Amino acid sequence: MREETNNGPLGLDEMRSAVAAQIGVEESAVGDGSDLIELGLDSMAMMTLATRWRYRGVEVSLRELYENPTLLGWYELASRSREEAGAGGSDR
Repeated sequence: MREETNNGPLGLDEMRSAVAAQIGVEESAVGDGSDLIELGLDSMAMMTLATRWRYRGVEVSLRELYENPTLLGWYELASRSREEAGAGGSDR
């Protein structure tokens, strides 16, 4: 596993590539709205992805990933997480 060194925003195509690599399919097989669990993504792979993305400033839980197992859903979660982190994360 290569260590993430890019600190920029996590892009949709980058997420697609990471998911495809985890399940061993071509990137073109991972559609924006495809059910990633049906494509073969299991909980261990989800945890691996979430851990990698955490290093990029994206805080998502395994539960959140399971609740909307699509690439577009995950991209929206990642975008929201980075926006919240940029805004300080809380109002306290």
